[in-house]
Amino acid sequence: YIGFKTVLFDEGWPYLNDFDFNDLVIKTSISYHFNKENKPVDASIAIVMSALGTRNKNIGLGLQFLELNQQPNSPISYTQPENKNILTAVYGPTAIIDPNNKNAIVISDNIIVNTQPYYTNDDWIGVSRTPDTLHLKVKFNTEQMIAGKIVIGDFFIFQTDNRSIETHVVDRPPTATADQSFFNTQADQSDKANTHHYYTSKENTPWAIEMLTGRVDFAHPSKQYLINKAYPNFDLWVESNSIKANDWYLYPVEPYVFWNR
Repeated sequence: YIGFKTVLFDEGWPYLNDFDFNDLVIKTSISYHFNKENKPVDASIAIVMSALGTRNKNIGLGLQFLELNQQPNSPISYTQPENKNILTAVYGPTAIIDPNNKNAIVISDNIIVNTQPYYTNDDWIGVSRTPDTLHLKVKFNTEQMIAGKIVIGDFFIFQTDNRSIETHVVDRPPTATADQSFFNTQADQSDKANTHHYYTSKENTPWAIEMLTGRVDFAHPSKQYLINKAYPNFDLWVESNSIKANDWYLYPVEPYVFWNR
C-alpha cells in the first residue's frame, strides 16, 4: 500500500468514551524493503501526530507486526507471527523493542510527555500547530521471516501506568502483554475464542478506526463532537459491518471537523 493510513483512537476501552475519536489521531506510512528471497529486511516508518485531543497523561503508542491471512471465500484475518522474535532493532527518538513482544515496538510510553511543545489540534481550549512527524526504522530477523508472507503494521495505544491495557483496531489481536480478562467486560463484546473478533462494543462500534485514505489531509472530528455528527455516514458504515458507506470519511460536515493544513 502506497500513501498514508489514518488511525483514530478513542481512549477508555473497555468503557465507552466520548466517541469523538480525536484522543489520538495519527497518519502513518510504512515502506518495506525486501531481499532477493522476498523477505522483509527493514521498514521505514513515518508517523504524523495529527491530534492529541486527550488531556490524559496516560497514553502510550505502540506498533506490532502481524501476518495477514487471506483464504478463498474467507474473511481476512490477522495473526501473530509463528515465530514472534522477528525484530532485531528499532531506531527512533523514544522507540524500543517491546520487552515482552518481539514482534512489537513501543513508540512512546507517554505521548503527551514526549510531545513538546504540547498541542491538541482539536479546536477546543487547546493549542493548534503544525503536527510533529516521527521517523522510525525497524530491522527484521530475516531468518525468522516467511518468504512472500504479507506483514502489516498494527498501531495501538496502551495505558502508561498499565501496559497490559491496550486498544487496537477491530479484529487485530492484542499483544502478549495485554490483559485479556478485560475482554467481554463493560462495553466490550469480543469473541476471541471463536471468531478472533476483537475490540468492538455491543453496538458494533470500535475504539480505534483505520482508514487507507492515501492522503495526509484527513479532517478528524473536533473535540466534543461525536464522530457521527462530523461524518453522518459513519453510522451506516458501522451498522452494515463495513459493507456500506465505505467512503464515509470523504464527507465531513463543517464546523465539526479539524483540518491540519
